[in-house]
Amino acid sequence: MTRRILLVCTLAVFFISACDKDPEMETPTPDTATATTTEKDQEPSPETAPQTPVGDKETGMQLAQKCVECHGDDGNKTVEGSPYLAGQQTDYMLSAMLFYISGERKHEDMSNALQSLTETDMLNLASFYNAQTADWKQLKEVKKTRAIVVNKRTIAKGKKTARECIGCHGENGNAPKDGVPALAGLPPEYFRSAVLDYFKGGRREQKVIMKNFKHSVSKSDIDHLAAYFSTQTPKKSLHPAKGNANAGKKLGTKACDSCHGMNGNSGSTSIPSLTGHNAEYLVKALNAYKKRSRKNKMMNDAVATLKSSQIVNLAAHYAKQTPKKISSGKTSQSKGFDPIGQGGSIAAACNGCHGKNGNSTLPGTPGLAGLNPQYLAAAINAYKSGQRKHEMMKSFVTSLSETDVEKVSLYYASQEPTAMPNTLKADAAAGESNASACTACHGDLGNSSQANTPSIAGQEPGYIVSAMNDYKGGKREDENMQKAVTELSNADIKNYAAYFAKQTRIKPEIRIPEAPEVLAEKCYRCHGDNGISTDNKIPRLAGQLESYLFSALKQYSDETRKQTTMHAMSASLSPLEQKAIAKYFAQLK
Repeated sequence: MTRRILLVCTLAVFFISACDKDPEMETPTPDTATATTTEKDQEPSPETAPQTPVGDKETGMQLAQKCVECHGDDGNKTVEGSPYLAGQQTDYMLSAMLFYISGERKHEDMSNALQSLTETDMLNLASFYNAQTADWKQLKEVKKTRAIVVNKRTIAKGKKTARECIGCHGENGNAPKDGVPALAGLPPEYFRSAVLDYFKGGRREQKVIMKNFKHSVSKSDIDHLAAYFSTQTPKKSLHPAKGNANAGKKLGTKACDSCHGMNGNSGSTSIPSLTGHNAEYLVKALNAYKKRSRKNKMMNDAVATLKSSQIVNLAAHYAKQTPKKISSGKTSQSKGFDPIGQGGSIAAACNGCHGKNGNSTLPGTPGLAGLNPQYLAAAINAYKSGQRKHEMMKSFVTSLSETDVEKVSLYYASQEPTAMPNTLKADAAAGESNASACTACHGDLGNSSQANTPSIAGQEPGYIVSAMNDYKGGKREDENMQKAVTELSNADIKNYAAYFAKQTRIKPEIRIPEAPEVLAEKCYRCHGDNGISTDNKIPRLAGQLESYLFSALKQYSDETRKQTTMHAMSASLSPLEQKAIAKYFAQLK
């Protein structure tokens, strides 16, 4: 109950009643032509609308004491996903509370908490926060979750804690001892999972040494260490390595680089680079996976058949490579607004399997270039949720945010597809004679016109075969596909694959998200220039919390929050555009 009361102050749900003005002024403009205003959305004209009475700020201050944990003493503090309240419009906050009580805004904790307040209480509370000076820009967002945050504070704390680590792992995490792993440049998520694996017994080598730290290092300490070491520059190992590095390179290109990046330089936030480590440590680690004293099914399976000489050769190859520092933290961050460029940076971790620019040359691995972005996003999210079963894919996409997925999808959709090599001995002509069974859904010559149905023209034939067999065997669930392939023979499936692999894939027309400053101009009409509202019924956006603004836009777009004009304005925006708008206004003063 206490938590519910604390949430009383999470009131200002932004963008509501964004264009609730005099009906005579609601003539649609090009920006709002799709918005239709109902009687419910309209407000009386300013000449006839009653003036909101001023509440008792002192009483409001007493009520606000229940809100301090989330919003601070004066509404200038907030937690992730909740708004700043200081200086916000009185009428707007009062209407927001009433909407929670009526159920027009769906939030169980808020509606329950507000049931005990009278309208006078709400007015007093709104008046108190309105009277406070908005000082939003001086505050940091407080995370409810224990996500790894990489900033000056966490790096400094990690550096202090790292004094206990440098005896073995070296200054800045560049190991001076043979057989000891380097920590410099490790992705923070991977660092944390590795340490916890040692503590939980998932990694049994070095368990005596690492066990000594189990009770002296807290979970926060681990996060701080992860933040610190992820920002340090990894250096090439100077320790001599046994083995044939050239042989190791050939094997690594086939077996390891698809996950760990070209020459072992990972581009993933959850998969470590193999470079920067000395060969002795790499040999120990690979042998631990082979013996299953380190438990990771993907790695256990990958090294199960390796000979001792192959492990030594792999270690020699990767120990010779020069490590590259990857960005720690979210992969989606970069200067400027360049979703396709940012998507390309994220997709670099996929090149090992899916080929340069998404043109696969690996049998059984699909080409992604020129596929519809909506289909690609759905496929990635299916791997994330486990709806599509593929351990390697899930490990790569788990850390991607919603906007990361959109960027990667846009990137691959914009790339030029190239002809796939024919890896099958099959009768393409026979496949053509029966192709109408597939083109009814997948489009003429396999070029789909439906966003949720993939083009199969020019697809890697081995992948088409494996996908059809997965549908036939029930590993992939889709009723229509399962019916379509249930009576096909192995020869039929290969013939279809050979035929469609020969076709030329046509890139879909994609809509590139607009720059945030362009999108934001559409909000100025109601929310004021630069998001500083002068209307008592419409909230200020400038300087508001990014996570909150993003959440509000998403809720308007899917109609979790009901408001006709705001739904019309936000429904056409992709999550990437919603995020860009939220970030834009959050950075304004």
